Amino acid sequence: MKIVSGKVVGGRVVVDAYLPEGVDVTVLVMDGEETLEVDAELEAVLLESIAQGQRGETISAEASLDEMRDCEVTARLNEVYATESSTLDPVLQSIQARSISNDKWK
Repeated sequence: MKIVSGKVVGGRVVVDAYLPEGVDVTVLVMDGEETLEVDAELEAVLLESIAQGQRGETISAEASLDEMRDCEVTARLNEVYATESSTLDPVLQSIQARSISNDKWK
């Protein structure tokens, strides 16, 4: 995935980068009156993200989505374990302990 900028010239979008023939694109049109307002914390995160990109510290969209999914799973587990015990049932713990051999581990 790429993000490119451009302008409409003669009714066509002209971008500032090479795009292969036939590639699918999505165009986001900015209305001249729209603004994006963020708090200081989000602004700092966005500025650091831009700086990382400029330094070439990037990851693929797929990897980014995987990270977001992992965070969602972790957040959901945190919700569950905020109200549920994560302690193993004593009977199951006893069975598990008996199933482990007494050999020394290397």
